[in-house]
Amino acid sequence: MDNTIAERFGANLKILRLNADITQASLARQTSINRTKIVRMEAGEYVPQLDEALQIAEVLKAPLQQLLTGTIFPSVGLKGIAFELYHLGIRDYVVEGAVVPGAFRRPEQIVALTLKGDRPETRLIDAMPLVLASYKLNVSLTLAYADIYDRRVRARLAWLSDVTLSLGRLNTFPVPLRTQEGLEKFTKKVKRPDEPDSLGRPSVSISSPIWRRWNITYGGTLSDFLARVQDLAKTHRSGEDA
Repeated sequence: MDNTIAERFGANLKILRLNADITQASLARQTSINRTKIVRMEAGEYVPQLDEALQIAEVLKAPLQQLLTGTIFPSVGLKGIAFELYHLGIRDYVVEGAVVPGAFRRPEQIVALTLKGDRPETRLIDAMPLVLASYKLNVSLTLAYADIYDRRVRARLAWLSDVTLSLGRLNTFPVPLRTQEGLEKFTKKVKRPDEPDSLGRPSVSISSPIWRRWNITYGGTLSDFLARVQDLAKTHRSGEDA
């Protein structure tokens, strides 16, 4: 671990210790860690061993993530969900400076976070049929996350579910479609939006009925989605096998 990590850990440790109204000497006694080490930790001069970090977290009643990042909640940006996207099968998407999460969140939340915003990442959009075909999402929970982060995610999910169902009927679709019932629920529960949605990448003309059905003007095609899934499938392990 480099000095930056040591300094961040030390600063978070000091804040948590003071908030808990515990002195350095008391923390040392309760953890059986030498007080000099505690002082050096808070000064950013020493990174504790794993067992020492666990002892500190137990005494301060704080998660390790809070000691490492200063917050209980993991980041919702691309840096914060990168490892979880990898776990869901998007293994070729590299994010510089990705943050190691304290724990993985539910796939429903990660999918909603991936699709939110005016311009979600194209490579992630095109990878969604792989995720939707492999992971049985709780439809109501996923839509609830969509309502929290960005209402447009509802229609985006229905559209991508429709795309996945269409691709799943092709002999060239490289993964088993194990989620048909859930995907059909997305298409039935979500209403077609009044406003068109290009996801930040508008097309000049839309010929696909799936795009028109959900008022999507995104400049991708079924062939683009299929090619992306075929590429990802080479290194993918499905949700039931992972």
